[in-house]
Amino acid sequence: MHSYKVTATQQEMVMRFAEALPPKWSQFIDLLKNTGLLDTLSIYESFRSLKTRMKKKFERQKEFQFPKIPRYTLEVLGPE
Repeated sequence: MHSYKVTATQQEMVMRFAEALPPKWSQFIDLLKNTGLLDTLSIYESFRSLKTRMKKKFERQKEFQFPKIPRYTLEVLGPE
């Protein structure tokens, strides 16, 4: 950005980064905005918090995956 003589504050970069995220992150970003954390984070800290949240979400999904149990069918046996 400096080579193009464009200046932006850390807060502006964080807000632009947050606005550029896909809609699935809107709930997390709203939480950060409402608690005031988004105003205090640097761009690196905001990226790290998203990365941490993604890791936790992935680990929870992996943790709760159960192996599929094959379905057994009972055969009705008739008279021999």
